[in-house]
Amino acid sequence: MTPAIVGSPKHGRLQISTIRPRKAKYAGMDVSDVVRLMQLEAANAQMQRYSNRCRILAPFFMRFVVAAPDSVPKW
Repeated sequence: MTPAIVGSPKHGRLQISTIRPRKAKYAGMDVSDVVRLMQLEAANAQMQRYSNRCRILAPFFMRFVVAAPDSVPKW
């Protein structure tokens, strides 16, 4: 059994299973509110990726920042 698909030339083809959660999530919002919410979600995802990258790289860089004076090479 294939899922029900609705479509429009502007938005392309969407499945009903995609529309229902979106409709429930954005019910009662104006278009400007939905646009702002999507912008905030995108910014939050970008910050989360940056935070994860920093968390992974921090131990590597901390070796150079918190080095004991004896371990610093003398040039």
